[in-house]
Amino acid sequence: MTALDPFDSAAELQEALVRLWTSAANREQFLANREAWLATESLSAETCRKLRLLDAVQLQRFADGLLRKRLGQVRQLLPGTAMRLGPAFPARFIAWARSSPPGDSQHHSDDARQFALLLLRDGPGRELKDVLRWELLQLRLNQQRTGCGLLIFRHDVRRTGRAPLPRRFLIAVWWIAGRRARPRLWMLP
Repeated sequence: MTALDPFDSAAELQEALVRLWTSAANREQFLANREAWLATESLSAETCRKLRLLDAVQLQRFADGLLRKRLGQVRQLLPGTAMRLGPAFPARFIAWARSSPPGDSQHHSDDARQFALLLLRDGPGRELKDVLRWELLQLRLNQQRTGCGLLIFRHDVRRTGRAPLPRRFLIAVWWIAGRRARPRLWMLP
């Protein structure tokens, strides 16, 4: 264990807490045997002392609060998917998120993208598949700087608030050129 100045010690404690809050596996190992977990982490004596004082109920409550926050932000990014899955959406997202810690940057967009891709791999019905592809396209357009593409839909994905979606063959064409350009999107016909 190393001796750190107070600022470094606070940063080290914060990093350890973030690992415990966002990783169910780390949290379970820590709560099952704190000393064994601390021995594997190479933390200063002061940080270890503070982590030994953590209350298990408060640790779990805070971790659950972070999961609910992630759920809310992903629900905003995938509104059509959330509407179609209904009560299954939070349960499925939280089950996935417990084993998928957030990324370092733009983690809400990354969460939404990874969760949508997981749902696509599960082989959803055609309507949900179109909604997922549409919302993935929206996420990509919000982050992409250049590019173009074409997607074909069997449902009118512009009306994700309606259930069921109207059956309508649509073609989405987009291009982005330059850093300041906005995405252009056309729905044909």
